[in-house]
Amino acid sequence: MDASIAQLFSATKPRALSSAEMMGLDELDGRRLPPAAAAWLAPFSPSVRASSPTAAAAYVVPPGAVEAFPHSFALDQTVRHAPAEVPDTSRSTGDGGGGWCAAGGDAVGPLLGVASALHLPVSVHDGHVCGLVATDVVVDKARMVADSNPLMRWVYNMDADELIVGASHQGGTIVSAAMAKLVPGSDAIEMVGSILQRPERAGNPPRLLLRTSTLLQGSAPLSRVDRSSAVAAYRSATCRFVGAFGSAVVLAPPPGGEGGGGAAAAAASGDGGAPPSPLVASTLTTEVSSAAVVARLHALVLTRQAVHPGGLRVGRPGRPILPAPPWGTRAVGALLAGAGVGAGGSAGSPAAAAVGAAGAARPPPGTRGRVRLEEIDDPAVRARILRNREAARRSNAKRRAEREAGSARTP
Repeated sequence: MDASIAQLFSATKPRALSSAEMMGLDELDGRRLPPAAAAWLAPFSPSVRASSPTAAAAYVVPPGAVEAFPHSFALDQTVRHAPAEVPDTSRSTGDGGGGWCAAGGDAVGPLLGVASALHLPVSVHDGHVCGLVATDVVVDKARMVADSNPLMRWVYNMDADELIVGASHQGGTIVSAAMAKLVPGSDAIEMVGSILQRPERAGNPPRLLLRTSTLLQGSAPLSRVDRSSAVAAYRSATCRFVGAFGSAVVLAPPPGGEGGGGAAAAAASGDGGAPPSPLVASTLTTEVSSAAVVARLHALVLTRQAVHPGGLRVGRPGRPILPAPPWGTRAVGALLAGAGVGAGGSAGSPAAAAVGAAGAARPPPGTRGRVRLEEIDDPAVRARILRNREAARRSNAKRRAEREAGSARTP
């Protein structure tokens, strides 16, 4: 963990959260969502124990998601510490949460992180788009919690232009939630996020470990959202992050309002009050991913398809939702067909290698691959598989013995 991020953790104290307090946090308030969208984020609920079947769903791709591959897109992001010589352009969001923005400029600071993210819209409910994000982390000095699940879930509200994201960490014992939205009257984007520890026993409250407020400011005005459809709105809203941004993170006030970024921003701006909150200033550069990256992330999603608990078969894909975006998806056809040539490259290209590996890992049509026990999170399902395997072993041994006995009696 980077020292500046560790300073954020050291400046806050974990506290138990009641149900009412959780609902008071925008990133955790599911009441504003349609029932289907709230159910989509349920595997990341802080109140759910990590050992529950609901929490285990965060680690698999649900049936129907693979069919949405043609509608996916991927972005690469590089995060660096803001150089000391960059002018301070701090500002307050005006909503009590506080916020900062460090201009990117031409200077380059120490590297914090490099990652790629595949955005996969899965379904639409009353103007809300539900989807997945599959991440491939190359360099990681900025992550606040180790051992993160590469699959995250999100819900985008087209009418409010708000995005809620849920993530799971450390085997589901730690979860995080974040909301991103535009700052009124500006081209800045504010993200408020929480990291929580789930209860070990039923009935116990979760604990809030950290809550932060992040402000992003680009060098150019943000592009407008395409509202021709809910998925088009999500796609265009997410692609507003393409480009160079200044960013900074401060503590956000927990439920009750004590402490947090509001007082910190006021103090840092010379208005007096509490000591300044720890500040993590950085620059973010986001680019559209190559076809090779898209194919690699598609392969990651394929390895985490849902398994039907009864028949142990990969679930049937759902129906596509809307036309595909114009970038980064030409490798999808080859991927789904198991071909050895990726988009825009020969059979020896990185895209072809990723596509070929994904195709080779899938069993031929009409057959089932062997279930890997280490990929089954549900103890009951795992125990049933072991019982079935033992029963099959005994049955095979019995038939083998009968065949051998019959052969011995044959003159």
